Amino acid sequence: MSVSFNSLMLNKYFRMKTGDKAKVSPDLTGENEWITGEVIDIEKNPFKGIVIAIKDKLGRIFFGEERYFMQIN
Repeated sequence: MSVSFNSLMLNKYFRMKTGDKAKVSPDLTGENEWITGEVIDIEKNPFKGIVIAIKDKLGRIFFGEERYFMQIN
């Protein structure tokens, strides 16, 4: 199994990983409340930094900069 350098760097500095539960801010979604979902992707974007994507129980996907997300323990 091969692990990319980017994956190692993300894991070292960022505690959220795919499969984790997270909430996304209404500032990103335009909804009235925080939306809970499962992290489906985390990437290092050269222009935006860490970008997270979550999928909620309705199947909607929200993605954006890490500042809009909160990990659920």
